[in-house]
Amino acid sequence: MKTLFKKKRITGIFEIGKVHSKFAILEEDLKGNKTIQSVKEAGPEALRQEASLDDLIIILSRNQVTVRNLELPTTDPQEIKDIISIQAGKQTPFSRDEIIADFKTIGLTRQHYTKVLLAIVQKAVVHNFLNSLAEKKEAVSKIVLGSQVFVNWYSIIAPKIGDETFAVLDIDNDFSDFCVLSKGGLLFTKLLHFGRRDLSKRAWQKSFLEEIGLSLDAYRKESIGPLFNKVAIMGMNPEEIKNILAKELSLETLGPFEDAEGISISGEAKAASFPKLIGLALDPARPLMDFLPQGLKQARAKRIKRKELMLTGILILSVLIMGLGIFLEKICTKTLLLRRLDAQFVKLEDGTSELKKEYLKINLIKNRMDTKNSALEVLREIHKVVPQEIYLTNISFEEGKLISLRGTSKAMSEVFKFVKTLEGLPIFKNVKTKYVTKRRLKGKDLTDFEITCPLIRE
Repeated sequence: MKTLFKKKRITGIFEIGKVHSKFAILEEDLKGNKTIQSVKEAGPEALRQEASLDDLIIILSRNQVTVRNLELPTTDPQEIKDIISIQAGKQTPFSRDEIIADFKTIGLTRQHYTKVLLAIVQKAVVHNFLNSLAEKKEAVSKIVLGSQVFVNWYSIIAPKIGDETFAVLDIDNDFSDFCVLSKGGLLFTKLLHFGRRDLSKRAWQKSFLEEIGLSLDAYRKESIGPLFNKVAIMGMNPEEIKNILAKELSLETLGPFEDAEGISISGEAKAASFPKLIGLALDPARPLMDFLPQGLKQARAKRIKRKELMLTGILILSVLIMGLGIFLEKICTKTLLLRRLDAQFVKLEDGTSELKKEYLKINLIKNRMDTKNSALEVLREIHKVVPQEIYLTNISFEEGKLISLRGTSKAMSEVFKFVKTLEGLPIFKNVKTKYVTKRRLKGKDLTDFEITCPLIRE
């Protein structure tokens, strides 16, 4: 759980040498700042002692890898893979099942032809080293060729020479690596059987020139890439080697390269000479040829997927818990507020009980005093306008709604005049006759009627 929320990402970089191996610790913070904290010569036991590594990158030295420059009669990526799968088994004395191979296209030559750099390593070499790591084997993210790591130095060297093709000479203790780089890519690499220990021998200059000469001849003979006249010297940087290259081969030398932009190197690392370790630390995520067995790649991908799912689950759960906490906090706040308001309301209610009683009395008096549309008021208004020719026999009153008048008139015309008169009163609307019928009584004509008068509501 602690590794999910670490402030720094720790990457171990281990270079396997023939006699001496080298180890570095790279720390990268959340802002992308990189620091090489430790660089030293050490064996696999140094890795096993490291408490926590997020990634472990293995660098294979040049003497452990067979490298070939090939020209393939196709430009189709799938066809190139198929041809490489066949050619890889033919370039070494081992069967195809005993090797791990990877390649990188380095350019096009003639029409429909592709130049390829093929690298091959024995499975036994890889598995023996991985087994020596014990549980730290799970941290291995990739296994790369040391020669190709120098492409990470390109951004530092290029400003000094522009876009020119140049060589890199890495002088190690037991052997040296001669590489040619162009436009940020590795074109050629050759193992030189010459190292720092040979500088103490007599006539070392002759063997050194022979090794360099063979490399230059191989590069030129195979027409691998553009010619060059500059060499960046990595590792140890004696003046005598610079002089030999300049005088005998007309090669201009570059270096040493002490400062690397974008990375901080501790004093211990600066005091040593570990160009491959530092080079890889410049850009550990750069895609390089990879010799990690397929089974370990798949197992690592599954572990990373599980870790990402776990992290996603934790983040979702955290968000849900935070949301629930905020929701409960709001409920508690509103509950407390309601309780305070209820308490204040009770206090106010106690103080206003007398006012409520007085208010009810006032309303009661007001209602009694308000005689508009009351039965008495309506009868009073009707009494004012009833003509002598009309006799009311029945009055029905629905409070607030209407009044119904039944009666008798000597003439029907008097009934309709009465209706018009009622319509003129401000308390009625839509006055209508419900019925008007004639009858005779003792030889006289009478008209019975019923009039409905809806009240106007205020």
